[in-house]
Amino acid sequence: MDNDLYKRSSKAGLPPGALIYTGEYKNENSQLDLIIYNVDQCQVTMNVSLEQCLLQPTETSTLWINVAGLHDVKLIEQLNEHFKIHPLVTEDILNTSQRAKVEEYDGYLFLTLKQLNWDEKTHYFRSEQISIVLGSEFLL
Repeated sequence: MDNDLYKRSSKAGLPPGALIYTGEYKNENSQLDLIIYNVDQCQVTMNVSLEQCLLQPTETSTLWINVAGLHDVKLIEQLNEHFKIHPLVTEDILNTSQRAKVEEYDGYLFLTLKQLNWDEKTHYFRSEQISIVLGSEFLL
């Protein structure tokens, strides 16, 4: 019998909304990339601080904040609190074994899906979760 099939989640016994990252932990830091765009221009800034992202005006442009590395739970929580993202959505983002889905919330749309990548070394597909929060003035 394969014990991997019967592993308990690290979230077992915790209340709904508990923020626990369920994926593989990385040694490197999470990275935020900021893209600010509108009809006339697009500005891309790599490896910015959370504060730089949160201070940007959104009245005349759209903010696209790309997060690489979800293992920094506090960063994800602060980002989602700023954009008023429901705690259960934040929980779903951190759960990397989440099934693909689309949910509509007041003011934004939440999508989570799997991206398949071919691993040349192992000759297997690896899956990576991609979560998207799309509001009228932001994309996370």
